[in-house]
Amino acid sequence: MQTRDCKDVDAQFARKKPCVDCPFRNDGKALKLAEGRLESILGGLLSQADGTFHCHETVYKEGNENFDANGNYAPTEIHQCAGAASVMQKLGQDTQIVQVAMRMGIIKHDHYEKSHPLTIDPNALDREAIHKSISQRREEVVNQVKEKLLIR
Repeated sequence: MQTRDCKDVDAQFARKKPCVDCPFRNDGKALKLAEGRLESILGGLLSQADGTFHCHETVYKEGNENFDANGNYAPTEIHQCAGAASVMQKLGQDTQIVQVAMRMGIIKHDHYEKSHPLTIDPNALDREAIHKSISQRREEVVNQVKEKLLIR
């Protein structure tokens, strides 16, 4: 089992504002995602099927920095997506990992507050698509649990 020290935990919450081309930005600099992808991400987070969403800049690094000598994906410093965390707060719910970090005193409740003016208004998204994503993600989780418990 791989162990990590406390600096890895702190690094996860190093970003307090969305990166330059965060897909959750509201200033036209956002990375364009496939239609419905933002709603799908938020649906996964709101359903709690997905406990977190990582910053794309730290997940996909140039130079294969996130791969070990054998080519296995082994990230060393991944940050939480400040944009996703901010939009979730606008929706009235923190991601699971943000909730845990607040309870443990790693971050304060206002950690992503400065991101709010920089991120999209969730009311401008397709609410029906978000609700559909929530239902799909919940169903996937239930099916995974049933499969693990061999319930038919």
